Amino acid sequence: MAAPDSSSAPKEPFQDPNDVEIVPDDAPYSGEDPAFLTETDAASSTQSLSSSVLSYQYENGRRYHGFREGEYIAPNDDREQERMDLHHHIYRIAVGGDLFRAPVDLNKARVLDLGTGTGIWAVDVADEYPGATVIGTDLSPIQPGWVPPNCFFEVDDFESDWGFSRPFNFIHGRTLAGSVRDGPRLCQQAYSNLQPGGWFELADFLGDEFFSDDGTLQNAPSLVEWARLNTEAFHRFGKEIGIAKDYKKHIIDAGFKNVREEVYKVRTFLTVIFA
Repeated sequence: MAAPDSSSAPKEPFQDPNDVEIVPDDAPYSGEDPAFLTETDAASSTQSLSSSVLSYQYENGRRYHGFREGEYIAPNDDREQERMDLHHHIYRIAVGGDLFRAPVDLNKARVLDLGTGTGIWAVDVADEYPGATVIGTDLSPIQPGWVPPNCFFEVDDFESDWGFSRPFNFIHGRTLAGSVRDGPRLCQQAYSNLQPGGWFELADFLGDEFFSDDGTLQNAPSLVEWARLNTEAFHRFGKEIGIAKDYKKHIIDAGFKNVREEVYKVRTFLTVIFA
């Protein structure tokens, strides 16, 4: 069958672009337009951000997340983002520059980063492993717009039921202390969303106490008292700041095998556990 002759095809009347009326879309997030679709992991495809997610909360001069308001204690403004990015570099220095410690090949892997924050870890992994698919989830949509083509971000609460339709090869979570209400459930959901032979890694700090090698901590009673009150506050909040000590047990109880724990001494204790 031949293509129709363009000379015999009916011509559309010319319309001056200046005469075109631009009208607002009454349902910009209806999901009917494929342009709003991103990575289709959930049963219903993810869509562009709704205005409610961007309705941040402000208190004492700081900005906080709007989605699931009150579930995370720290701000999400520029000052906080700078702190999170600094901690990313501290973590890498502590473990010799590595992005993760689990013995997993990410070249063609599906990777999930829980509580991705600014997305700096997810972006670095996506850059270093262009064959991987990296998804970062967080309560705050503060991640950059320009990212590697294999990196995706979703606004989600990792303490809710996970709705991913396909399992992952590697699930990563870092600095989740004070953000986890149910540690055993978190580890169980990770276990249920991993491919056989996949790896789960948590890297965190011990936030409920301080240590010293030379006994000088006894000369800082105010710091010790602050740590005690901080721990009590998080306990009342329902999310323990010292949960890193319990990660290994939670991971084993969830059914993971070959569980390893590595402790790195920095300004505070950094614990990395993978299985």
